Amino acid sequence: MRHGDRGPADPAGPARWVEDPAAFLSVTTRAALEARLDGSQRATGHQVVVWVGKTLDGAPLGDWAVRAFAAWKVGRNGFDDGIAMFVLVDDHAIDIEVGYGLEARVPDAVASRIRDVMVPRLRVGDRDGSVTEVR
Repeated sequence: MRHGDRGPADPAGPARWVEDPAAFLSVTTRAALEARLDGSQRATGHQVVVWVGKTLDGAPLGDWAVRAFAAWKVGRNGFDDGIAMFVLVDDHAIDIEVGYGLEARVPDAVASRIRDVMVPRLRVGDRDGSVTEVR
């Protein structure tokens, strides 16, 4: 990567709660997760999106995820109450971006515990469990 290169282009904003251009999750799991996240948004107003891709080819996930989260404007305007989970299956990497309005409920320690559950499942190929076992 050249100096100053920001890495891969940010993905287009999600059209639904679960975007899986990597075709990683089963159709059943994707539909169930979509329904769960839609129900959560209806009940709380908080928006949670999951984006599953293959690789960033060595680009830093944290920087890329911050840019995508800001561009997507996840969460309600004025509340900044959104969460985006980025899963890079070939990189075995996960990043969770939390809007300021939810930082008290989902601090870095909670996001770290979520990654601690997900990454081992991702490494052993538990595709659906790597995303659905998070509570």
